[in-house]
Amino acid sequence: MRTKNPFFDIGRISFTQNEKLSAHTTLGVGGKAKYYIEPETFYSLIQVVRTANVKKIPYKVIGNGSNLLVSDSGFSGLIINLRRLKGIKRVGDTIIAYAGETLKNLITYCEYNGLSGLEELSGIPGQIGGVTLQNAGAFGKSVADVVSYVKCYDGKIKTIKKENCGFGYRTSAFQNSGQIILSTAFTLKSVGTKEVADRIYKISERRKRLQPQGKTCGSVFRNPLGKSAGELIERVGLKGFSVGKAIISEKHANFIINNGNSAEDVYLLIEYVKQKVKQQLGVTLIEEVEKIGKFL
Repeated sequence: MRTKNPFFDIGRISFTQNEKLSAHTTLGVGGKAKYYIEPETFYSLIQVVRTANVKKIPYKVIGNGSNLLVSDSGFSGLIINLRRLKGIKRVGDTIIAYAGETLKNLITYCEYNGLSGLEELSGIPGQIGGVTLQNAGAFGKSVADVVSYVKCYDGKIKTIKKENCGFGYRTSAFQNSGQIILSTAFTLKSVGTKEVADRIYKISERRKRLQPQGKTCGSVFRNPLGKSAGELIERVGLKGFSVGKAIISEKHANFIINNGNSAEDVYLLIEYVKQKVKQQLGVTLIEEVEKIGKFL
C-alpha cells in the first residue's frame, strides 16, 4: 500500500516501505527495499535525491529491472524507480527519450516514423536510462552508435556529448559515477517505414530463434574479446546445468532461466559458471547483470 511519505518532506510524492523487489525485476527474485519510490517528474526525482543525500540514506536508481539480480535480503536503503519518467519527442532526425521510457516503445515510435538506427536492439527489455548506462547492444549494433548526447543529474543537470560519455563494450562513464541519466538523444536516419518495419521483423524473428523465453536477466556475461560467452559456457558442458530452480538455458548458454524464487540460486549458478570457465578454459567471465544487496 502506498502511503504519504513522512520521511521525505517533498510535497505530493509518495513511497512504500518494505517493497518486494521481486516484482520489479525480470528474474522475479529479490527481497524487500526498506524504502521505495517512483518519482513522476524530474523535479521530484531531484528532490528525492537531494533529501536522501542530506539524510545520508543510501539509494539505488533502477528501471524495469531487466539487468538486475537483487539479493534475497533485499536493499536496506531507498530504491528509486524511474519507470514513470516517460516521454519521446522529436527534433528533426534527433529523438529525445526520457530515462524511464522503454526501448520497445522508442523502437515502435521509430518504426511508425520511418527512423532507422535502433532496429538491431529490438527485443532488448530495457528502459532508456539503463540501456544507455550499459551501452546495450545486439547483433553488432549498440546504443552508442546512434547517441548524440545524454542529459544527467549529479547535483546539477548536465548535457554530456557522446564523445564524453565514455562508451565501450557494455560500459559507459555513467556506471558507478553517481550520475543519474535523465534522457538520451539519438540521431537517426529517415527512411521508409516499410524498410524499418522489415528490419525490426527480421531482428525479432532472429532473436526468437536464438534466445530463450522465461524469467531471465538477458545475457548474464559480457562476451570476452573475440569470444562468445555462451559458447565458452557450452564448451565446459554447462548447458542445462542448474542450481536449485535456476538453470542454464539449453537454447543459449549465456542465459539463466529462473523457475524459482531464490536469488541465491541464481547467484551461486553464476559463480559456478565463472569458476568452471576459468578452470577449464582460462577465461575470466565478467557479468553484465548487476547485483544489488548482499550475497554469500
